Amino acid sequence: ILNNLQLSVQKDFPVVDNFCYTVSSVDSSLSAGLAPAFYIVPPCDDYTNNRIYINSACDYPDIQFFTTLAHEGVPGHMYQHIMSHELDLKPYRTLLCFDGFSEGWATYTEFLSYEYAGDYMGLDRNAIEFLKNEAAASLSLYATTDIGVNYYGWDYAAVEAFWSDYGIDDPDTILSIMDLVIADPANYLKYYGGYLEIENLKSQKEAEYDNFSLGSFHKALLDI
Repeated sequence: ILNNLQLSVQKDFPVVDNFCYTVSSVDSSLSAGLAPAFYIVPPCDDYTNNRIYINSACDYPDIQFFTTLAHEGVPGHMYQHIMSHELDLKPYRTLLCFDGFSEGWATYTEFLSYEYAGDYMGLDRNAIEFLKNEAAASLSLYATTDIGVNYYGWDYAAVEAFWSDYGIDDPDTILSIMDLVIADPANYLKYYGGYLEIENLKSQKEAEYDNFSLGSFHKALLDI
């Protein structure tokens, strides 16, 4: 999948040649508490040597596994990190953290990767568009719940009422969602808020320039 993504993204993203990566499995003793996949940020003086870990205990559908690897790998976090260095990231910047940009970029590219997944798996275009929009809509519901609970003080009844409007009314599911946003306030906003900002900026530039280029837009974002 990662090899395929490196080739597929070349029409929409600047090409990166000088990097390597290893893919490893998460140890079974840690699998219950970890995400399906994650990227380990390398040292700033060895940024071409990258590692991605796969959690085989997470039984995700094939397309979600594909887009998760895009989020963590190419053109997501790993690509973003390498390109920042290739475009002359100043060393002091590695001490700073901009989660809205970092996770926003990875989420933006994850949703973009549904197109690549469709080509890779031979899926119908309408199905791909539906799955992409469903993923974005789901993330927006979590982000809204995050704001509701941690800013407006929603209780269980308010969260239940909100999700029931979208056909989710299982008590255990509602409690699980509440636990997620209480345990890590504003976490979902990094992903969805950052994604929306990039999408809005892209829409502005598409309207502003007749010769808008997606590749140039992505390079400009990474080069800021």
